[in-house]
Amino acid sequence: MPTLLYAQEKVTGQVFNKANEPIVGASVLLLEGGKGTSTDKSGKFELNANKGTLVVSFVGYKTRRVPLDGTTNLKIQLEADENVLEDVVVVGYGKQSKRNITGAVSNIKSEDIVRSSSTTTAGALAGKVQGISVRAKDARPGRGAAIEIRNMGSPLYVIDGVAYGGQEGTDWVGTQNGSGADIFNSLNLEDIESISILKDAAAAVYGFRASRGVVLITTKKGAKGESAKININGYQGWQNLTRFPTMANAKQYTRGLVEAAQNENRDPKTVYTPEELAKWQAGTEPGYQGYDYYDMVIRKNIPQRYINANVTGGSEKSNYFLLLGHLNQDAMIKDFNYKRTNFQANIEAEVLKGLTVVTQISGRHEGTQDVGLPGGDGYFSSILAIMKNRPTVGPYANDNPEYINHTNDFPYNPALFSRDIAGYKDNKYLAGNVNLFAAYKTNFGLSAKGDRKSTRLNSSHT
Repeated sequence: MPTLLYAQEKVTGQVFNKANEPIVGASVLLLEGGKGTSTDKSGKFELNANKGTLVVSFVGYKTRRVPLDGTTNLKIQLEADENVLEDVVVVGYGKQSKRNITGAVSNIKSEDIVRSSSTTTAGALAGKVQGISVRAKDARPGRGAAIEIRNMGSPLYVIDGVAYGGQEGTDWVGTQNGSGADIFNSLNLEDIESISILKDAAAAVYGFRASRGVVLITTKKGAKGESAKININGYQGWQNLTRFPTMANAKQYTRGLVEAAQNENRDPKTVYTPEELAKWQAGTEPGYQGYDYYDMVIRKNIPQRYINANVTGGSEKSNYFLLLGHLNQDAMIKDFNYKRTNFQANIEAEVLKGLTVVTQISGRHEGTQDVGLPGGDGYFSSILAIMKNRPTVGPYANDNPEYINHTNDFPYNPALFSRDIAGYKDNKYLAGNVNLFAAYKTNFGLSAKGDRKSTRLNSSHT
């Protein structure tokens, strides 16, 4: 058969702005085929391509498409996106356009948040905002991630002008503290209009409480004079672990024990005779087949879903936003589950000339299901069981499901990881917030604003 050789041309170039300054980290993507690269510290790039269209993009600049016409050394100038610079950003002392901000402020909009499959608000911010780190304590359903701004610790959360401090959030046994982290993570993503991250001096308006930064959240509101609109959206996804340590199987484990004995100048026959070792290596005879505790504990393609419905609208002197949402997430470990129902009502009305009254009512009902293993943290015990159990010892005596094995290690035997056997520890939370605002604007430009916050948090444990 004939052999065909194709010569692939190399395209190089440089990306710069209107001031002829190189743009570092710009994305250069070949539209046909999906090949891509990014510019180096000199704004230069190199890509194997001989035809097609290059798509060049960078944050704050308009995306540009460059057709390849045979030129091998390209000079590509990106134009600043003026619309981005005119975007309004919420800061501690009001609102400003991006072009006028001099402090360290990052902003993310609603459309970038709702695209996430995360069940918590902090998780939805991961990788989307510079200067913050998002750390998930574990993978159990509904457990919120912790946010740190420049690794300084838990920040202050300000939701619609109301500051929430407190402890760092839900503890290891599932107890909520009503802290800002808890309230932030339990927000419905569809409620959020925008999030601003204030760092350093930009957060100074909140005083000493802002020493570790401020997270400003603005919830959605209706528009005056807008006819009523109903929006319904839902999501269905499936979860799998993307990375987990690969444990030794019975074949590797038994061989390792024999080799360890040889390295210590011990008789390997005291560990396994040659006949026994051969049976473990073959893994075909009953009693010598080994056990995979990862497959016993971790389930695959576990669903999570949510559905939201909201109504927005307004008249000449009022506007409203009403939302009801429900989320359901199963765990990759059997008998663990998280459910949350959110309600939000933002109503604004001009009752007198210059006098505006705002009511913000939010509520949520959360429920978690947990296997009641000793120690309180059944989820961690389940993960630890994968690493603690030997692949040569099964969960059942003589592989008979009627007789559970090594019950002295009760929290680490997957055969006992059942609500019907070990019992259960379920948590239910009911929380509500009512914020009332009144603002008066005079004819000569001055304005005054007063607010009152009422928070109620009830929790029950079973």
